[in-house]
Amino acid sequence: MPVYWKIDSEAQLFDVQCEGVVGLADLQRMLDAAATSGALHYRKLFDAESADLSLSEDEMMTLGVRLRTLQDTALGPLALVLRDEQAVALSRLLGILAVARRPIKVVRDAASARKWLESRPVLQALSGDTAAVGPTSDVGFQSGRPAT
Repeated sequence: MPVYWKIDSEAQLFDVQCEGVVGLADLQRMLDAAATSGALHYRKLFDAESADLSLSEDEMMTLGVRLRTLQDTALGPLALVLRDEQAVALSRLLGILAVARRPIKVVRDAASARKWLESRPVLQALSGDTAAVGPTSDVGFQSGRPAT
């Protein structure tokens, strides 16, 4: 399986690492694990820097529908580690993710993602103080490059 995750209930962190070819079934299993373990409100690090996110248009739509159904749930901050071409290919999904009321950021490396997830505003958002985070998302694109 090319998607691995660790759930740290004490730190309230759902840490996902992807490698190789990642398909819809892999991502669905990951979402199932987050939902059934009660970790949807945890901070999430989704690191796909070393992965080939292999999703057809239909699969992206299926995943998008699944993500929209989760938006009525309390969702924790999300840091996505994506290469530029991944962010462009997943721009529709990123738009769906940005609609949810929670902090989200797209970065290019795991160190930046971890630093952001450990920042005071993100940690305050965990306690329900979303006003401390400021804008709820940072998934914009500039010159074809995701925001950092």
